[in-house]
Amino acid sequence: DLNAFLNKKVSTTSELVAQVKRDPEVMDRYMRHFGMSRSEVVAYLGTLHPDTIKDTGVYAIYSVPEGGKSNDEVFEDYVLHDVIPTVEAKYRVAPGRQNRAIAGLSMGGGQSLKIGLGHLDLFSAVASFSGAIPGDFETKYADLLKNPQSTNSRLKVLWIGCGQQDSLFPRSKNLSELLTKNDVKHVFRATDGVHNYTVWRKYLAEYMPLLFRPAATSTR
Repeated sequence: DLNAFLNKKVSTTSELVAQVKRDPEVMDRYMRHFGMSRSEVVAYLGTLHPDTIKDTGVYAIYSVPEGGKSNDEVFEDYVLHDVIPTVEAKYRVAPGRQNRAIAGLSMGGGQSLKIGLGHLDLFSAVASFSGAIPGDFETKYADLLKNPQSTNSRLKVLWIGCGQQDSLFPRSKNLSELLTKNDVKHVFRATDGVHNYTVWRKYLAEYMPLLFRPAATSTR
């Protein structure tokens, strides 16, 4: 089965490698699973044959059944319909979008943007740490970009950070430039660092206090 960790089905190893190189979310899944760099993942996949991919033991984890939901869609449903209700039912938390934030790192950073910006009726703060930024962001969130005044009024914090030595840095930089171009207020942190927890711990320490401040975010 050649559809390991993929968003779209493929039929050959060359198509597999092409998609992994082209889609930052898919690449991130492989990098995280195998503990490899981007170039190491590409080299590894290039050595595989159809009858050996299954032997890795990971071929079915991210495959999407015919007519089924992608892992991102399943995860979004889980956050919205399981995590939030469970937390609010079992813990003493303040309900409502004004008291709710979402953040994620790596693949989770891209998912946080998708879920948070796609549900501003539920979240008032969104953050991506070294995130796999959706490639279709400008199209998918066109309404948010076209109506910056409305977007800014609903977001207490929109925070994006990425290490400049991280292979995903161009995605975060391009997103910040797109937001700035469309007057969407946000914080962008271009720091030193690669794709690891040393960077993400610093980002979390900066992001968390902003959630308890009434002031709006600003572009940096």
